[in-house]
Amino acid sequence: MIGLNPLKSLVVLALTSLFVTCEPPVVFMEPQPIGEKQLTALPDQFRGMYWCETDSITLIINDKTVYKDLDFETSLLKSEIDSNPDVSYENGKLFIKELNQSFPAQLKNDSLVFNLTLKDTLFNISEKQVAKLFKGRLILNKQLQDSSWEVKVLTLNENNMLTIAHAEIPQDLEELKHITHVDQVNDTENEKIRQIKISPSKDEFNQILKQGLLFDGSCMELIRIASDSNQMH
Repeated sequence: MIGLNPLKSLVVLALTSLFVTCEPPVVFMEPQPIGEKQLTALPDQFRGMYWCETDSITLIINDKTVYKDLDFETSLLKSEIDSNPDVSYENGKLFIKELNQSFPAQLKNDSLVFNLTLKDTLFNISEKQVAKLFKGRLILNKQLQDSSWEVKVLTLNENNMLTIAHAEIPQDLEELKHITHVDQVNDTENEKIRQIKISPSKDEFNQILKQGLLFDGSCMELIRIASDSNQMH
């Protein structure tokens, strides 16, 4: 059970545990592909609402932003609600004044159970978040603190299935080295490769995509459930 004041802490904790990202295993030194025009808006064919059954995640793509919504269940003691003027329960809804929001809630024994929806922005077009269209794929580049770039590849097939793939270190690293120069960062404890840094040309990036060296093994798959981008916000 949680009190009202720790509610925001719960949200922060949930966001941290659900959305925290480690340093990516593959980083690029420039937005990819090099030489392709930066988009000022995400392509209309990718916009819409998608559903990932595996993770129960709703993903929304609009003209500028890619974000996902996650729902999780939590509860408050009924005694905490009754004694706090900043929260109230009436007609099946819990209203929290501090958040200026109400939530459908159900009274179970001595507690109110309700759901919170958390929004996680994966991408938002800006100077440090660059989108490019390449060979029918949407390439999302996100600048990291050291000015290198994390790259994701979005592919939409004819069945309205969207895959979001991020780069992983390939099992056959030598094959990648035959295409482009690779700088390795090893773990100091066990000397295993912790990260690789690459700077492929456009042709080299195309070869990497064609051969499935980086982006084919780590994907999220989602099915489109709505395509009217005017309703996305």
